[in-house]
Amino acid sequence: MSAQTRVLVTGAAGRIASRVIPLLGKPFDLRLTDSQPVTAPPFPFERADLLESEQVARVTRGVDAIVHLAIASRSNFKFGRAALTDKEEREEHSFHLESIDVNVKGTCNLFRAATLAGVGQIVYVSSLTVVLGNPPPDWLTEGMPVRPLGVYGCTKLFGEQLGEFYARERGLRVVCLRLGQPYPFGIPHEKERKFTPSGRGTLLGFEDIAQAIECALCATHIQFGVYHIVSESPWRKVDIAAAARDLGYVPRQFCDENGNMVPNPGRAPA
Repeated sequence: MSAQTRVLVTGAAGRIASRVIPLLGKPFDLRLTDSQPVTAPPFPFERADLLESEQVARVTRGVDAIVHLAIASRSNFKFGRAALTDKEEREEHSFHLESIDVNVKGTCNLFRAATLAGVGQIVYVSSLTVVLGNPPPDWLTEGMPVRPLGVYGCTKLFGEQLGEFYARERGLRVVCLRLGQPYPFGIPHEKERKFTPSGRGTLLGFEDIAQAIECALCATHIQFGVYHIVSESPWRKVDIAAAARDLGYVPRQFCDENGNMVPNPGRAPA
């Protein structure tokens, strides 16, 4: 795609989008949208709720491609405990319902609007949680069975399947990126929670997220594809060979022994 390609980014107010949007501004003509306001947006912004079909139709007009980053936010909920209090269980259920609204209903509205507006491509930002329900393996392969980890993973898998349908039946080009654990956000105790023997094999830096999105947008030869995306590390347990082969994705970032994201020493200079 050329530098003039018009790309709509959903979820622009989110924690991931706010970090990758500046990295995508040079190669693409970005348009931003979110249900929440964005203070001093770096590119044209139009507020829209993905649950409102007319609003979604409005923001998808006149763009060539869409990067779908909008998700239900976990920031207000507590996860990862073996036992939940009654209050925490209700909060978790509330998050599940919000995930269904945003990740299922909102994604349905977006794919439909994209087709009606003549958008050529959607980069659907999915998650490795669609396969992390499998028993802990030494290696997460590209062809392993889908087995979502929780309701959130189920909703992200729905988006992948919806993308396959629209690619097959409507001619929309769809690239699904199963992201590992975005890292680091710079929040307190993040390293202690995420840089662990069980979690450090799936860590993913924001520069690599932006790179994967750019590679996907440029992969106009792909009608439909699903790819695992993580950064490099001594403990990487995710097979990214398909992303390298089809998208040209090679991690630019490397998670070192101290849990820091540094330039990937194994990547050839550009």
